[in-house]
Amino acid sequence: MRTITLITALAATLILPGAVLGVEFVSVSGVADCNGWSSDVEIWFREGATSVELAYDVVLSDSRGIEMERFTAVEPLAVTVGPPVTFTLEGAFAGAPDDGCLVTAEYHLFDYFTDGFNDQVSGFTATPVCAPVDEDPVTTLCTHSARWWKNHRDQWPAEELTVGDDEWDSRTLQHVLNRPAWGNMRLLLARQVIAAKFNAMLNPGAAPEAELAAADRFLAENDAFTRLRGRDWWRHWRQEVRKVRDLIAPLIAFNLHGCDDEPAGSRDEGDVSDLDLVNKALAGEEPAPLPEEDISLGALKARFR
Repeated sequence: MRTITLITALAATLILPGAVLGVEFVSVSGVADCNGWSSDVEIWFREGATSVELAYDVVLSDSRGIEMERFTAVEPLAVTVGPPVTFTLEGAFAGAPDDGCLVTAEYHLFDYFTDGFNDQVSGFTATPVCAPVDEDPVTTLCTHSARWWKNHRDQWPAEELTVGDDEWDSRTLQHVLNRPAWGNMRLLLARQVIAAKFNAMLNPGAAPEAELAAADRFLAENDAFTRLRGRDWWRHWRQEVRKVRDLIAPLIAFNLHGCDDEPAGSRDEGDVSDLDLVNKALAGEEPAPLPEEDISLGALKARFR
């Protein structure tokens, strides 16, 4: 925004000669941009001032000098004797001004007394400065599948991640990415959460934040390393599959977006198999038993937190 400041001379046009000024302009400054105009008017009230009004006439003209908009008002001012007082006035344009437009403001400061009034005149001019409107920024989104992150350990953007409500170190993250799910829907979801969080670090603002938060809440309540047990484990497992399907689908879609500038046909579609497992489970296929295996120290810590 460009500011044009006009410091006025303390001159007055007196309707009745000899009347003592009860109020004076000290300075007037004005600015304008694409949205409207704004002005600061500094006024000094003298002892004895009783009734003061500030009137303004602000005109927006195009490059040919033709009036486009006008703002007028008369405002009574509360008399405050002492240091100068600054009043802020403003108005909003109906539409963004074109290049070459000009704002011209004329202010009248009326000081009323017994037999008449004093009228001081000041003002400002300002050229509306509009920041160039950028085209929609071209963002190149580039995401990778969980399988890609498993195979590219050297390109991880972080060594630790919060998954659910636990901090997982690099060994735990690698363990989850490497480990077959074997029907453990929680592990399937955790794998996609890891990939989505890595991808989010590389693509700020592009991640499905609400969906990630929902997945974290689920994993905070359902430990990824714990299997369902008990007489009704199958029924609970089926309920869990339905929840995971809704949570995992948007994460897989984000992770499988790929890179906008990658060659056609080079996208890694490996994570589609994770969603296939969930859909097959919903179709009634019983999961294979989860094998016992050694896990990392980080995973053990996560299990018993």
